[in-house]
Amino acid sequence: IIVIIITYSTTHPTQTMTTTPPIWWIVGDGDLSYSAQCARSETTMHIHATVLETEAHHRRVYHNSDTNTQIIRDAGHTVLFGIDCRQPHPCERVDFLFPHVVGKNNLKRNRKLVRDFLCNASGAQHIYIAVTQEQSTTWQIAQSAALYGLFVTELETRYRPTHHLSSHRGRDRGFRVGDDACRYLLSRTAPSNGDLQLCCRHQLAMKVSATVVDRHLAELLQDNELVVNEDLEVMEYKAPTLVEASTLKNCSLNVYVLHVLMVGKKAPLSRPIADGVREHLEDGVRQKWGLQVAKGGRMVGQLVPYGAHKKEMESSAKADSASSS
Repeated sequence: IIVIIITYSTTHPTQTMTTTPPIWWIVGDGDLSYSAQCARSETTMHIHATVLETEAHHRRVYHNSDTNTQIIRDAGHTVLFGIDCRQPHPCERVDFLFPHVVGKNNLKRNRKLVRDFLCNASGAQHIYIAVTQEQSTTWQIAQSAALYGLFVTELETRYRPTHHLSSHRGRDRGFRVGDDACRYLLSRTAPSNGDLQLCCRHQLAMKVSATVVDRHLAELLQDNELVVNEDLEVMEYKAPTLVEASTLKNCSLNVYVLHVLMVGKKAPLSRPIADGVREHLEDGVRQKWGLQVAKGGRMVGQLVPYGAHKKEMESSAKADSASSS
């Protein structure tokens, strides 16, 4: 009798599971100094350091091109040349420090550059944009971000970059960022600091007779059909004012003005959204109150951080107090 014993092993060769690290895109990095600085210590994300120039052109223009490129690659990261910052770049994080179109300063083109960049970067979890003192007030970073559903989650004021600032209008030349340079963190997470939320003021003016006064925004909004948007907060930021017909040209009725403030809450406030709220309120004045809107159909004003609005209101209150005393 021949007995054959067959044994089965329940063990398997050890399999090493590897995970791809999240991607960190750095765009428009001058001579690659910022990427080289980050690459020395970054171990949890894989850096893609990118510049617009071709490699040959970059080496001709920037004195530190070869050195910084080597530092980045030796640290296990990637350098990519000829990359337009407006291209889609799926990643966890993206940094754009001191964006600027090549050539002389052009406000319209630079704002468009920021919008086009954000359009394709809005899928990233964290977007950092650093701007100089002048750019922080004119390039409308927060307003552009809101168009793509992005909040200013954090704002680092008096930002002081520690890397070599090398690219000025496409040349290997340093530049000053100013005392009030700042760096924005943009994301889809609402800021814990409500002062960073965008807001917009609007004067809702209506023509009234002498007997039709004392209207308030709360009355206009209390009807469920006139709820504007759960993601926003709409309120009066100061008492209504009455402008008498005797002070107006070509108007036989008084004008009653509600001072409306719209503030982002669960969603960032953008100008198209604010203008939609304005239109909604004007329709409510006509339909619910049966009044004629004065100067209706005009677009809302500029969007500003709620903190800036509060400071302006405080200054105005102090000025009124001083003038009355």
